[in-house]
Amino acid sequence: MIWLFACTGPADEGLTDASLGETGADEPAGYACGWEAGDPGDLSSTGAQIGDTIANVSLHDQCGEEVPLWDFAGEWHIAFMTTAWCSACFGEASGLDESGVDFEAETGIDFSYLVVIFESATGDPARPEDAAPYAEVIGDPEIPVLSDPGVAMVAATPFDGKELPGKCLLSPEMEILSCWTGHDNDDDALDIIRGSN
Repeated sequence: MIWLFACTGPADEGLTDASLGETGADEPAGYACGWEAGDPGDLSSTGAQIGDTIANVSLHDQCGEEVPLWDFAGEWHIAFMTTAWCSACFGEASGLDESGVDFEAETGIDFSYLVVIFESATGDPARPEDAAPYAEVIGDPEIPVLSDPGVAMVAATPFDGKELPGKCLLSPEMEILSCWTGHDNDDDALDIIRGSN
């Protein structure tokens, strides 16, 4: 399964304790689009760089609901960071679901991709209404697409935006472990996941 996020702005700009959220204990059991609310346990944000636990920002999904980032705790993720205008990224993004399913089948490790859309198709900051059109581009209704202009996706901080897509490996505890750029080059990150179990 792929989880898609869209957001804008410098990674730590304007984030307050209120915008970072708590552990999500009061969140719903599931969402209208069909995915479940996770249980992040007792996480605490430590920053926005490699080695830090990312903040619990809330973003809007393609069904219009707010989804706290920590609802995805509990399994490994590769955050796939791109723009809605990067046509060269569409092919890889549309194949991530199959890649994630294949990796889970091979290893038995809970894993999925998160796709972070940080600009709209026109190059403007991503907005909540950008989620549904990008979900259509990906072409899989099972894939959550999240966007919001009011908060920053702190997992994207180590990604400098100079080459698309950018990618970051997130642990089940939502720690940013590694970041890199380019197409179809996730093998080192997948090896880190294999070696952790």
